[in-house]
Amino acid sequence: MLASPVVAVTEYAHPAIAEAARRHSRVTTDPFNRTARTCAFFMAVVHGTPRERAVMCAQINKQHAAVRGPGYAADDVELQRWVLATFFWAVVAVHESLHGEMEEGEKDELCRDYGVLGGVLKIPAERWFERWVDFERYYEGVVEGMVPLDERTRAVGSTILWGLTWPWFVAWVPPFQRMLVAHWMPERLRVEYGLEKPNPVVLWVVLTVTRWVYYGIPVIRWLGRLWLLDLMRRTAVRVERTGKF
Repeated sequence: MLASPVVAVTEYAHPAIAEAARRHSRVTTDPFNRTARTCAFFMAVVHGTPRERAVMCAQINKQHAAVRGPGYAADDVELQRWVLATFFWAVVAVHESLHGEMEEGEKDELCRDYGVLGGVLKIPAERWFERWVDFERYYEGVVEGMVPLDERTRAVGSTILWGLTWPWFVAWVPPFQRMLVAHWMPERLRVEYGLEKPNPVVLWVVLTVTRWVYYGIPVIRWLGRLWLLDLMRRTAVRVERTGKF
């Protein structure tokens, strides 16, 4: 969940994906439920029963097949690969910020695990990566080769950074969210989105407090896992019954 904002903002830096989201997704009007549905899908792939996994995977592939327009198709392998890459990159970045640097072998193993998710999204095995070094080269190459963000592309990601209405009791979240996004996203995109470079001292304090809360209050991890499993199961039931996320 902590990685969700940087995943979204980085993902939508790709102009084709931003345009598809603008035309077909509720990410700018209902981002919280959109994030919940994404979490439910990933939970189903990793922790769901065979039936839950089959229901969720069939539905997401069906929906992707229907998302088409000038210059984009949601089931395009290259676009799917970039979307999955933003998840993988963000998960590694968040993990290393909270737990310390991962060994190269650990990242290689996680890279292969994400290949399973890629298979669900119809990314051929040969188009994913066995080693972190190959993935990193691909990711940095895509970022470097992107056209500069234009107004339409920037608007989708900017909605997540500045345009959401939060309940009053969590109104303090957005500034910290922007700071973490700026820390975890590629430098070029940080500049083009207009995000300031985080103050190192403030960033250290935020990450340290986050680490203390996560490890110091086990019930938070326990409740979070229960909520995600329940969300996944309720979503799978709804999808099977209605054919909609």
